Amino acid sequence: MRTQNKILAEIVVAKGGTVTDPQNRNSLLQDWLSAISYVRRYFVTLDPVLNSYYSLSTPTTYTNNSSDSFDFSFISTGTMIVLGAGSSPEGFFIGFEGGKLLVGNGVNRVVDSLLVNDGKLHTLYWSISSGIFSVNIDGLTRYSATLSATLPKTINDFGRQDGSSSFYFEGILSNKKFTDSSGNTFTFALNQETSNTETAAEGGNSVTYVGIPTTNRGEFTFVDGSWVGNDLAVNGDFDTDSNWTKNSNWSIFNGNAVSDGSSSGLIYQNLSRPPVYQVSVSVSSVSAGGIQFYDGAAYSTSISVTGVSVFNVLNENSSYGFFTLRTNNGVSAEIDNVSVKQILEVA
Repeated sequence: MRTQNKILAEIVVAKGGTVTDPQNRNSLLQDWLSAISYVRRYFVTLDPVLNSYYSLSTPTTYTNNSSDSFDFSFISTGTMIVLGAGSSPEGFFIGFEGGKLLVGNGVNRVVDSLLVNDGKLHTLYWSISSGIFSVNIDGLTRYSATLSATLPKTINDFGRQDGSSSFYFEGILSNKKFTDSSGNTFTFALNQETSNTETAAEGGNSVTYVGIPTTNRGEFTFVDGSWVGNDLAVNGDFDTDSNWTKNSNWSIFNGNAVSDGSSSGLIYQNLSRPPVYQVSVSVSSVSAGGIQFYDGAAYSTSISVTGVSVFNVLNENSSYGFFTLRTNNGVSAEIDNVSVKQILEVA
């Protein structure tokens, strides 16, 4: 029979919290209060293969004394346009190239020196004031020059060059806020779980999600300065002998993944690893040599201690569609839990 404490503990976990003492009612209530106090939201990943972008119902008209801001996260080194009108180099646009800010001011096409393709959540703010076009990233000015493009510029799309069939953005865009020359603002969180339309927080405009399936929308919880996604690993607690492919030295038994040390080998599962993700491995026992996981290009340093080890990992090869653990010949180990969660560290 499920006791009240057991039910409360299940609620805490369902809300994304941590149970500190499953037998203590007061402790469980505190765990529940902590869990529901977390800030949660959905982030949407734009995929250029799917031609993903956002389309405004009423185009934005950029004039002198207007401004715009948005948050972004990506790891690509390709050329990507977030918003813009006209063709390069004569066009007016903001994007990224080689992992750096790319700006078109109407005459020149300028690439910044600062790499920002680290998978963190950055904030970009730009403005046109008295004919000066300025772009800031995380509060620091990265570009400032006279705008040569003819104003006004009317832009309908966000996440690609306006009306273009190329240079789509690859990654996350959120919290777009446009302010016109009269001080009117239109703010979009870009956080819809299932809907393909979103109305501006102030009303008066809306945006359509184009080429964005619900599978590209993930729930995140704000914890200690980072947005952490839900667990992507299936059967990460090894409750059943399923979902994992095992070499001969590995088995799943009594809620543990067990390496018997008889040979080198892998235990892995199909998993689309995010650009930056947090790996948590709970180890019950391990002999000298330790346990390693694969980032798509190389194996990690060995986990050679018991308890929970946590790592933030950059996906070095997105075409490698697995999460993989390895032990070498002679290494015996027991793992009781593995989790893989996308993480967006706020820059």
